[in-house]
Amino acid sequence: MAGGQQQKFMALGSGVIIDADKGYVVTNNHVVDNATVIKVQLSDGRKFDAKMVGKDPRSDIALIQIQNPKNLTAIKMADSDALRVGDYTVAIW
Repeated sequence: MAGGQQQKFMALGSGVIIDADKGYVVTNNHVVDNATVIKVQLSDGRKFDAKMVGKDPRSDIALIQIQNPKNLTAIKMADSDALRVGDYTVAIW
């Protein structure tokens, strides 16, 4: 870059709150990889700062943590042991 300026860019993606008390969110690694700042905006418009907790680039999964989580709702996971052949399922990749 001319003049030593750094170019800023923003990546957008989706995620799922898996632990409301701890503020854990699962998202795609390619969305937050190499990010210097991570922000989370919920469907109700609230915004939070977040930090990277862990990642697996091979499966493109990342775990981030919302800082100072308040009044969050985690996704309700179904019992995968109860699945039977022919059951309707949805996988998001």
